[in-house]
Amino acid sequence: KTQSSAAKSGGEGCIKLPQNERTITIPLLQPLENGDEIEVWGEYEFGQKFNFNVVGEDLDEVLIHFDIRPTENCVVMNYKKNRTWFKPEIRDYKLVRKFERGEYEPDFHFLMKCEPAQLSFVINGEPMSTVFPIQIPLSEGKNVVLRSEGPPGRWKMLKLPAIKENQVSNKDSLAVKANEEIPLENSLQVGDSIGVWGKHEGVRYNFNIKRNEHDHLLHLDIRPSEGTVVVDTCINNHWGTVAAHLREPFFWIIDAEDEFQFKIDFLEEGMKVYINGKDIGIVVPYQFDMASATYILCSAERGNPWRRIKLPKPVQCLQTFGTYEFAHFSIGDVINLTAVYRTERTVDVNFVASDDETILCHVSFRPSEGQIVVNSRQRGSWEREVRADIPGGLQVGEMYDIFAMVCEKDWKLEFSRDGDNENVLLEMRMPHRIPFNQPGYIKFSDPDDNVWTELNMPDGTSYIREL
Repeated sequence: KTQSSAAKSGGEGCIKLPQNERTITIPLLQPLENGDEIEVWGEYEFGQKFNFNVVGEDLDEVLIHFDIRPTENCVVMNYKKNRTWFKPEIRDYKLVRKFERGEYEPDFHFLMKCEPAQLSFVINGEPMSTVFPIQIPLSEGKNVVLRSEGPPGRWKMLKLPAIKENQVSNKDSLAVKANEEIPLENSLQVGDSIGVWGKHEGVRYNFNIKRNEHDHLLHLDIRPSEGTVVVDTCINNHWGTVAAHLREPFFWIIDAEDEFQFKIDFLEEGMKVYINGKDIGIVVPYQFDMASATYILCSAERGNPWRRIKLPKPVQCLQTFGTYEFAHFSIGDVINLTAVYRTERTVDVNFVASDDETILCHVSFRPSEGQIVVNSRQRGSWEREVRADIPGGLQVGEMYDIFAMVCEKDWKLEFSRDGDNENVLLEMRMPHRIPFNQPGYIKFSDPDDNVWTELNMPDGTSYIREL
């Protein structure tokens, strides 16, 4: 008999799915592309049908509908566009028979592979002979939807494609067109970062942060004919302040498997530039006040090697802390909160799902108990608490940071005395009990309104207030 050892072991890096819902919708972390895989663990039972779907923003647009129909002794595959199912549908009669004959254990592992022009499927390590031709571009897939027309609980766990290096959510970035100005709506400041992605096409192209036509805060020029990246600045058409011709970073660009990324960090002493995560080794000095830069220009001799750009988010100054929406969290996200240690009242921060009832993660400072409590809530009921003593080193009136990290299996919470997280006082972990890649909001509780001072979101948005 063929079965899934991964399902038996709990599925490394999987999201545990709710077992009391007939329809489960999980947003994809990023657009699908060739080479991606989606894994699902489930339990087969003869009876009413159950299915796996990848759908678009409109739930009536279905890229793939994989419908297991035990009573019809088949699997039906189809797609749906403009609210209409395609005819004829594709049917496979082998899979259900293998379950019914006992060749597969009821506890199964389903794998969908995104391949050029088609989707292929593997059940318990055995490839299916039937494939599905891609009819709607993979990039239009936004959600995985798992349904059961019978009792809930058929689908157990889900694993989405991991976030790729240098990948950024389309919601956080802007498409780039060559030779068109991109306005800087917020003044650049120390602590900001800019990321820009592109695809090397063998032509000369460059990235510029400009104050006006004649002044360049930063100029990165990719010159294939010379095999170099030139780094420079310009004041009133006078170049050459830096004029560094770098050969090794050029090969970092052309060796990128897919897209390359430039990342510029704005420090006190100047700009640090990274290409595909590697430091080019130069701190570019500011030739004029960075706050006076007004736009970005991504140029090219021909074509458009540029794909998208992520600009700094504005820092918003507040009078008080309330609720702040998020699209979804992804593995690797870090939410940084800063607070002042008080002992008069209990204060909380909650990561709440859009239904206003489900709490993905609840962090509660309880000075009267001398403890920090972490928990989650589903269907109106609190779950098992995770508790730890409030670190003894904290002094009343002292500022501290909480770093909430979204890991594969759990929430990791670090309580630190400094914003660089180098002096960790306490670490706590709570398993993911609720899918974290869903929309919601962060809600603060502070009865005396004198604790929370700063919130830094994964997309770069910051909220600050002075107490």
